[in-house]
Amino acid sequence: MHEFLNFQKTFVYSWQKKICACHSERSLRSEESFSKINRFFIPLRSIQNDTLPNIMNESQLWKKIEDFFQENFDTEKNVPIETILFLIGVQELGSGKQKYTKDDKVNLIHIAVCRLLEPFGYYQFSHYDDDGYPHFEELEQLPELKPNEQQILMKKSIIQYFIDEKLFDDETLHQIQ
Repeated sequence: MHEFLNFQKTFVYSWQKKICACHSERSLRSEESFSKINRFFIPLRSIQNDTLPNIMNESQLWKKIEDFFQENFDTEKNVPIETILFLIGVQELGSGKQKYTKDDKVNLIHIAVCRLLEPFGYYQFSHYDDDGYPHFEELEQLPELKPNEQQILMKKSIIQYFIDEKLFDDETLHQIQ
């Protein structure tokens, strides 16, 4: 799983055509593509206002996510993003705890990435196949991002997922709304 989702490369996912097409790290990203990604997180950025001391910032929210996985899944202290993506994929598929093949793990991570990037307009849920796997249509190719930008994108999209799915405790959800 760790070899598949290596954040040293940019991955473009397309469920029905191919699992993964890698772009070289040397590719440069455009300012427009990264600003498109950032616009979905304006509410999260705006909550870091000093005049609102009771509202949590992104690093505090990320800490709560790490704590969530430690408490509920007995993960290590600084849970790798790959593990979080895998578990989100399991949640989205609804398959629960079981043995997964390497291909299953790749598919679960793919499901998570598509689901997490859906609010950005890169993917749209299409349908469930006969085996119950969700399929997503690629609406727009992902921008080429540097490794640190990929990390930021995934963390922000996971934070947004926790907000959308109401996975934070009530107090936290109240503070960020």
